[in-house]
Amino acid sequence: SISMKSVRLLFDKMAEMFPVTGHYLRPDAEIIHSPAFESDVVKVSRSTEADLTPPESQALEPFQLEAAATEPAASSRGSRARTRARSAEDFATALLQSRPAPEQVAPRYEPIVAAFPPTSNLCVRLFSQCKLVMTPHHASLLPMNFEMIVFLRANRNYWDANTLMRLDADDTDDN
Repeated sequence: SISMKSVRLLFDKMAEMFPVTGHYLRPDAEIIHSPAFESDVVKVSRSTEADLTPPESQALEPFQLEAAATEPAASSRGSRARTRARSAEDFATALLQSRPAPEQVAPRYEPIVAAFPPTSNLCVRLFSQCKLVMTPHHASLLPMNFEMIVFLRANRNYWDANTLMRLDADDTDDN
């Protein structure tokens, strides 16, 4: 499992290294359901609650601990050493291990806030690949037809039009 903070770190580094991906990986990309809430969760995970604006704090109010409601937020801003992946490690592992350990600060929010999963999961990526996310097309398809289209698109390097024609010809020969 990976946290939103880690995903944000990886996405920011990828956008820095490959600027063409910045449009798709930025914090307010179209795929993000609630960019403001996700940004708030990342700030809390990074222990930078002092950077939260009043509207952002209000969005996280349901998760605020009672004892911390009256205390001011402590800011712990440290520099991040971002390094390229070493040959023995992959990019993500090297980047995530290069982060300094965060300073211990009294928590202001429930621990669950730091554990929220990132938005970009396999299903969202699969729907994006099929280009059927949030379109009228997606809503009007029967589940069986949608499943077939998704399967064929995900495995399109294993078939072509000739394969489908042979299957159709075999099916008509059986009748």
